[in-house]
Amino acid sequence: MLNGSKQAQAEGIRVGIVHSLTGTLALGEAPLRDAALMAIAEINQAGGVLGQQICPIVEDSASDPATFQQKVRELAQAGITTFFGGWSSTGRKLAIPVLEAFDAQLWYPVQYEGLECSPQVFYTGLCPNQQVEPAVKWLLEQGRDRFYLLGMDYVFPRVSNKVIKAQLNQLGGSLVGEVYPPLGQKDFQEIIQDIRQVQPDVIFSTVNGDANIYLYQQYHAAGLNDDELPIMAMSVSEQEAQEIGPVAAGHYAAWSYFQSLDTAANRDFIQRFQARYGAQRVTSDPIEAAYTQVYLWQQAVEQAQSIAPAAVRAAACGQTFNAPSGQVTLSRNHHLQKPFHIGQILPTGQFEIVFSSPQVTLPQPWLGAETYSTNGRGLIIDMLAEVSQSIQYSCELDQKSRQLAEANQQLQTLSDRMELLRRNLSSQIRRSLDLNTVLNTTVQEIYALLQVDCCQFYGCEISSDAVQIAPSHQAGTISPDWFELTDDPIANALKSYFFEPGLIQRQPLLIDNIERDRQLPEPYRLALQAAGIRSLIAILVDVSPQRAGLLTCQQIHQLRRWQRHEVELLEDIADQVGIAIDQSALYKEAQTAANRAQQQAQQLAQAMTRLRETQAQLIQTEKMSSLGQLVAGIAHEINNPVNFIHGNISHAQSYMLDLIDLVQGYRASVPKPSPAVEALLRQIDLPYLKEDYPKVFASMQQGTERIRELVLGLRNFSRLDEYELKRVDFHQGLESTLLILKSRLKQTSHRPEIAVVKDYASLPLVECYASQLNQVFLNLLSNAIDALDDNFAATPAQASTCPLRPQPNETQLTDRPQIHLRTQITANARIVFCVTDNGTGISAEVRAKLFDPFFTTKPVGQGTGLGLSISYQIITQTHRGRIWCNSATDQGTEFWIEIPISQALE
Repeated sequence: MLNGSKQAQAEGIRVGIVHSLTGTLALGEAPLRDAALMAIAEINQAGGVLGQQICPIVEDSASDPATFQQKVRELAQAGITTFFGGWSSTGRKLAIPVLEAFDAQLWYPVQYEGLECSPQVFYTGLCPNQQVEPAVKWLLEQGRDRFYLLGMDYVFPRVSNKVIKAQLNQLGGSLVGEVYPPLGQKDFQEIIQDIRQVQPDVIFSTVNGDANIYLYQQYHAAGLNDDELPIMAMSVSEQEAQEIGPVAAGHYAAWSYFQSLDTAANRDFIQRFQARYGAQRVTSDPIEAAYTQVYLWQQAVEQAQSIAPAAVRAAACGQTFNAPSGQVTLSRNHHLQKPFHIGQILPTGQFEIVFSSPQVTLPQPWLGAETYSTNGRGLIIDMLAEVSQSIQYSCELDQKSRQLAEANQQLQTLSDRMELLRRNLSSQIRRSLDLNTVLNTTVQEIYALLQVDCCQFYGCEISSDAVQIAPSHQAGTISPDWFELTDDPIANALKSYFFEPGLIQRQPLLIDNIERDRQLPEPYRLALQAAGIRSLIAILVDVSPQRAGLLTCQQIHQLRRWQRHEVELLEDIADQVGIAIDQSALYKEAQTAANRAQQQAQQLAQAMTRLRETQAQLIQTEKMSSLGQLVAGIAHEINNPVNFIHGNISHAQSYMLDLIDLVQGYRASVPKPSPAVEALLRQIDLPYLKEDYPKVFASMQQGTERIRELVLGLRNFSRLDEYELKRVDFHQGLESTLLILKSRLKQTSHRPEIAVVKDYASLPLVECYASQLNQVFLNLLSNAIDALDDNFAATPAQASTCPLRPQPNETQLTDRPQIHLRTQITANARIVFCVTDNGTGISAEVRAKLFDPFFTTKPVGQGTGLGLSISYQIITQTHRGRIWCNSATDQGTEFWIEIPISQALE
């Protein structure tokens, strides 16, 4: 608030600028502030007024007439006597008594309904005979005589439409419709439907503010044509047309000024305005009036050499000014003599002037009654003033009636919502045992229903020596953020009220005005007040001797008198929340017990699974051990006689050669053997015997060597002497396994022989458990053979043709069964082995369970489901490696294993 003569002197000449900067009227009214400020800045730059700078005080009337009156009163109380602003007639009429009380002056820049001439107001906009009457006359001359009157429900449209109806009766026009939606109306669909039915020639619109945007857009969307049914607007200027957009093109407006006026003064005005506010800004009739009236005031002050309203009033009448619209003159009736134009809206938002009056129009706010020479002129003017006043009262009565109906509706809605809230919370508690859900729903519903600034739930932990209070759920916002405070003033205040040593206060805490509260100790009250809280209510949620809660509502922006029904509602909710907390605690205990039981059951199931796996692994290990012992025993038993035979073959061959040499010697010594010897020689065919016996001995030697190889392979596979970690030849174990499975690789009645393609890299000795690794080889190769048996048991046309990766100098046999073996060494010293087959492949569902114990796809009695599971454990646990499978249905299968070369490196 500005006060004090010294402050006023230091600030220069203070003037008030009161316009709607927010709300439905801000669209057209906010630019008027800019125009006034521009004129003041220019005057100040030129030296000011009476040698002093003009100091504007800007206030927002928020599109509310009562707020306009209040702002004028506050500034007048601060010593300001000159005001520029206003828009709605209701606001102006409410302000006039305030202006009279403080002898202040208002410069009003907007067209209005006339029937008023207050000495406290200079009307620089248009009155009806300068805008409405010539617009109606022009429309009638264009052959548009069926009028539909559309105006907002306040004084200007209603009075203006009375003038229009009288004019239509006088000039032969007709009225086919008349409606007054409330200020700020957004839905014009019913009105447009009514227009379609009555079929007027023209819509005469006194719609104001941003409602014009919705009107023109919906009018265009309904397909109403501006040529056949145009709108003549009294409140659509360039500012509104720019916001409405191209849908307004073709319609009309009547003003004393358009930006499209082609005069030097106007071009200079537009250039200065856009240089100050931006090239995209437009000027308009109200903007021009708001600018012009500041200069008229300045001229009057300079002539009067005073800013006193009485002196300015006397000096103002007769002032002229070269305005952007042309030369204007301030008449003795406080109205301006102004020109008249009709413009048609262009798609750009500008106006093409289609009619201009030949000369300025003299203002006649009393509909020409002021020109009467009769003695009853004063009475007529007084009666006309009563018309305007009665219309205002009627509008105010209608508005209050609507407000009362809305208040009753809101009260009924509030009652319905309170009952719904009770039911909703009860249902929520029954439906959900989750305390977090219940509390969050509670604060959100209370916040929305009571329309408080903030609703919170505080959890309270009570012990014999302390009470801990902390907010846990919140709806709405208060400042600062209580969840981040280390010393929450609300928590401290609640603790002081509800929890005394050995006593819990169960009565609600109700504070309508924190400044006057006497329930809280002074430090806590002051802390809440300093935090910005103005009203507070808190209800105890009684749960148990160790646990409680508090439901709180705070008002920050305004005081609130808590109603009894609100307190009762919060008490009911607190009871239900207490039940929810109890139920939640019981549910948690039951859930905890169930979780413990479930965990124990899972542990038992896991133990049983591990036991079965261990048991199966022991069985499998024992089987492999027995197999190894059997193979080793057989190998040992075979090895001895084979070694004996193999070792004696060379001696037998040597002996036989000696005997042959002896026979040859005898033949040389005895050329003529006896008949018996001749017969024996012919019988044994000595030449053939001499030729064939080396072949026989060579064949026998090869056979014994093959037997020795088989025995060695059996011993290598069993590895009875290598059950500890040792360095072995990886490929040797693989070859031993192939030897064991050689009979399964041979051709059968339903498939060709399985080709084994080997792609071995040069590998160092691998540190491993050789017998266990051989067991993995056996499982993987056996599964590959099974897959090929299944696949190639089908007809050749049905068999899978899975492509194997090509290898150097090798031909793919994709139409025949094939197993591909590859080994390689990685850069991080690990051995990688891959077994690939072109069998039936494995689906994703089966592949996900391959390594699960006891999982098998083989028929009952043909598989245990342990082979791959045990292989997985051998590779991942025993050898700290990896094993995985790549496969898809009808795409063959790859099994990969990867183990470190040295276990010590892992």
